[in-house]
Amino acid sequence: MRIPYGKGIELYCKSSLSTQRVLSFLMTPIPRSTILGSGFRASLEELERTQWLESSALKKYQEKRLRAIIRHAYHNVPYYSRLFKQRGISPDDVKTADDLRKIPILTKDDLRNHFNELVAVNAADFKFGTSGTSGSTGKPVSFYLDQQSREMEYAAKWRQRRWAHVDINGRIATFRTFRGMQGTNFKSGKPRWNFNALSKELEFNIFGINKETLSKQVRKLREFNPELIEGFPSTIGLLAKYLLERDIKDVSPVAVQTSSESLLSRRLVIEEAFGCKVYDWYGQSEYVVSAGECPEGSYHVTESGIMEIIKDGERASEEEMGEIVGTGLYNYSMPLIRYRTTDLGRYSCEKCNCGRGMPTVYSLEGRVSDSILTSEGRIITGPSFEHYWKNEISPRTPHLDYVHVVQKSDKRLIIKLVKAHDYSEEETNEIMRWLSLLLGDGVKIEFEELSSIPVQRKWRFTESELDIRLI
Repeated sequence: MRIPYGKGIELYCKSSLSTQRVLSFLMTPIPRSTILGSGFRASLEELERTQWLESSALKKYQEKRLRAIIRHAYHNVPYYSRLFKQRGISPDDVKTADDLRKIPILTKDDLRNHFNELVAVNAADFKFGTSGTSGSTGKPVSFYLDQQSREMEYAAKWRQRRWAHVDINGRIATFRTFRGMQGTNFKSGKPRWNFNALSKELEFNIFGINKETLSKQVRKLREFNPELIEGFPSTIGLLAKYLLERDIKDVSPVAVQTSSESLLSRRLVIEEAFGCKVYDWYGQSEYVVSAGECPEGSYHVTESGIMEIIKDGERASEEEMGEIVGTGLYNYSMPLIRYRTTDLGRYSCEKCNCGRGMPTVYSLEGRVSDSILTSEGRIITGPSFEHYWKNEISPRTPHLDYVHVVQKSDKRLIIKLVKAHDYSEEETNEIMRWLSLLLGDGVKIEFEELSSIPVQRKWRFTESELDIRLI
């Protein structure tokens, strides 16, 4: 019997390093295309077809799926059944993307506060798994993801890799966080790398980056010779600068795929260092809407979700900045309809020269995370710090409503907090203990208690007032 993605990932991440190594050995001969399964392959085949539909045909294709998930939500999800009845909405009232405005926006707080109500009564039929994210205020949020939702998201990301001529069974090196963090020494950055048996990717440890770790990782990259390097722009950018400063030119993948942060000025540095094009990817852990950069440089919104860009409660005009609201079309165990991502973007009405009919966005902004510099000179990128907090500190500090980390100097870090009424000093001690393990003893940690969550355009987990440069 085939294990669903969600359960497989959960079991793998909870396994010891020795168990993961045994799995890696046993699964090495199995091609990635086989591990991903027939559902993934069917999704990829479908996306290869639908990308060439005319925009009007693609709109009809998506709206057919929209009507299906709206009907499902009304009949099977208690939250939406109640909401629709309160608002006097029937499934027949939501037939097009424009009709979505009749439904209130769903926030991460709604997801936290109404979690059980948002679970479909027949959720078990969809082979769901539990996933989560740090949330827009640093307070974690959990949700369910269907097997078909994961398959579609993976297929969309692999379609972008095909645009870059990366083979589905090709070698991939990643610079983001490990699937399973057991055995990781966050201060030393060991182990330096780990082969993931599920994704068949060589995962490089992005904690504790310095000259020594980069030197060893570059040697391993040369040995591995990846077709694709994938990960956070900040981390890959540090690696690119290291290569350029040392005139290293023999790390040459077919493409680089970035995600989770804004590329900003890193794109040119990365492309120069690796001698290939960067393909940026936008998405969220909730899989409500995603967009991938094509060979022409346009961001195409994928067919698996409907993207709205909202300003002052209304659809933003072309090139006007607004908040991205997404509706996923494949997640039936927990449909997220008009989900507020807290990301920023701008519409584009231009048709891309690549000929694909998928809508484009002018820009995707507001995902900037700053790196943290330790007193020893180690650089911890924003996503790395956030991932560490989510996995090591959040479970031990359940009574925090907001977290914002500000670095004033390499020896001083301020943690801004909004505490829930049951917050205890033991939670403060846990923050101190786990940050000391990550940052060392040379960084003074101060706390600033806020009376309420600040109102701002875009929250960043980490914010540095330092001009951090590579080594």
